[in-house]
Amino acid sequence: MNQKFEQREIFKEKFKELCNKREVNSKDVLANLRLHKNYVTLLGLVRIANYFEVSISALLEN
Repeated sequence: MNQKFEQREIFKEKFKELCNKREVNSKDVLANLRLHKNYVTLLGLVRIANYFEVSISALLEN
């Protein structure tokens, strides 16, 4: 259970880093991808990985 929480936090942090690197607003990205405020789902992970052209594992690794 603790590992799942850690991966969620890593994913959130990586998402913020990618948004900052590309100079885009995270809310705009979520709206563009039609994701809700709770974007930490499998669908959210896949859509964000595709949007930023990174691997899913890159979003989950520290």
